[in-house]
Amino acid sequence: MKEGFAIQKGLIAGLVAATGLFGVGSACAQDVAGPCVAVLCLAGKMEGGDGGPGCVPAEQAYFNIRVFDPHYDPGATSAARMAYLQGCATEQLGQKEMVNAMYGRWFSGP
Repeated sequence: MKEGFAIQKGLIAGLVAATGLFGVGSACAQDVAGPCVAVLCLAGKMEGGDGGPGCVPAEQAYFNIRVFDPHYDPGATSAARMAYLQGCATEQLGQKEMVNAMYGRWFSGP
């Protein structure tokens, strides 16, 4: 009986390690709406694509960045959104700048 318990315990530990439920899982959840995903999704929209439901969290995170002083300030919003996109270390040359030039001043997403 104890052998079966040890095998099950080892199997569960292996599954947890393989799926990254501790530590890595939370990092992956953050990446779903991170700046790199926003760059990819919004660049795809510029090309006429639609990232589908997988892009919604990233696009919302980007468009939820808004600066009011005391009214909506498109220039400051664009700068704040660009600073957010700079959190993505990898990207194709100039992609962050192109995305922000297109959408940075918008109040909400397309």
